[in-house]
Amino acid sequence: MSLTITHTPGLGAAEQPQAPKTTSRRGWRAGWAALVATTLSRGLIAAIGGLVSTSLLPALLGWHTAVVLSGSMEPRLVTGDIVVVRQVAESQLVPGQILLVHDPDHPGGLRMHRLVAIRQDGQLTLRGDANPRADHTPVATSAVVGVASLHVPWIGLPFYWLQQRRFLPLGLTLIAAAGLLACAFLYRTPPTSGDDGSPGGGSGDALGGEAPARRRRRMLARLPGRAPGVRRGRLVLRVRVVTVLTVAALLATSGLTPSAFAVTIWFNSAANTNDAWTATNYFSCTAAVQAAGPAIYYRLADSGPLMVADSSGNSATGTYQGLGTTFGVAGACPRDSNAGVRLNGTSAYISTPNTVTNPTVFTLEVWFKTTTTNGGDLISFGPAQTGPSSPTLVDRVMYLTNSGQVAFSAASGGSPSFFSSTGKYNDGQWHLADAVVTTLGATVYVDGDKDVSTKNNGSVGNNQTGYWRIGYDDLSNQGNHAPSDNYFGGSLDEVAIYNTALTAQQVKDHYYAS
Repeated sequence: MSLTITHTPGLGAAEQPQAPKTTSRRGWRAGWAALVATTLSRGLIAAIGGLVSTSLLPALLGWHTAVVLSGSMEPRLVTGDIVVVRQVAESQLVPGQILLVHDPDHPGGLRMHRLVAIRQDGQLTLRGDANPRADHTPVATSAVVGVASLHVPWIGLPFYWLQQRRFLPLGLTLIAAAGLLACAFLYRTPPTSGDDGSPGGGSGDALGGEAPARRRRRMLARLPGRAPGVRRGRLVLRVRVVTVLTVAALLATSGLTPSAFAVTIWFNSAANTNDAWTATNYFSCTAAVQAAGPAIYYRLADSGPLMVADSSGNSATGTYQGLGTTFGVAGACPRDSNAGVRLNGTSAYISTPNTVTNPTVFTLEVWFKTTTTNGGDLISFGPAQTGPSSPTLVDRVMYLTNSGQVAFSAASGGSPSFFSSTGKYNDGQWHLADAVVTTLGATVYVDGDKDVSTKNNGSVGNNQTGYWRIGYDDLSNQGNHAPSDNYFGGSLDEVAIYNTALTAQQVKDHYYAS
């Protein structure tokens, strides 16, 4: 006889229920990738919204908002920036302020330039920071709309593109904005038990009389680690982690590029009983140098390997000589956004293309940074365009001594007449050296007016024809003051040679422009 036993599965204590296999309708949108993308997108939208609000809310105070549409104020203001201006009384106008005025040369237009002088007739002289000279037409005080008080970068670019009919970048921006907005709603909450697309509710189960969805939730609640509270806790933890990382990323980015996430406020002048702070006349080294009309101006922003671009407008393109020039080193003028070069001190130097005959009134100017204790040539005048000149004919020399002093020497039919700064500047920091020469003598300035030495003996150099040299020539005729090295080893930037004698104020302006 056979016995057949039929077993009906139950929910005994020894047998754990298995979760029904479900297929989530949300898939990867409930995962980490979607959560990170959504959080970052919302953070970026919030940052952009903050910049837009910053540029528009001051209008409630009666201020004006203007979009920068040209590069005449670079590098402080670039095309597409938004500037908020506030009205000021005529008595509050001081040089150094950036003004929005009714354009005197283009009726109906506006101009945003810096106030550089108040004329005796009460009219204002303006100049763009990137322009070499002041505006030709003065501006009446009645034409002033206001003074720039807030600066919000980039936000006005779509307006600029629309005005210029540049539809490609405008369209790409709109597409990017749509994609950013879509990403902001990408993430979906992970599905809860029973959210698998099957009906939840309805008639009871034939075996238990309990709705299938409700019974599944009850069964899953018994499984270890699958309680709804645990799942919610994990979700909250995910959101918090991604939010913290997003905020940290935004803060880090704002620290690296402050102008991108912060409002720049210009303070023009302040004073107390002991000190006076005034606005500088120039806000870039390029503007300061070009305003003085250089004969040769090497910004040294080249990427190599041969030609040295001349920014004076005189087509005096120079040449990098020898090997050992490093291009793209950090420059002396951060607001100019251009690099400098580093010479190796053994073979690299710069030669100029044109001969000069007996310069008697001139200025030599160069930014340098070095730690050498062997000195070296900064700028000199010699008969050879390349290679060493005859040492007795190397003249009108500005160089570093072994101790780091800035020296100048010139001969007039005899031994060189030497004098130097009192300070030592081979400290690894950027310094501006100027040698201003007239028929009465010469003056050496270091860092504007911090170290000034003058020798009024009328010695301005031999009557000869030669080339200006930068970084090397034979300095062995400099007597006891001759440096150990003829080559300069260190970084150079913003080299300028003028056929005029800069004033003390101009030298100071060039230093503070950095």
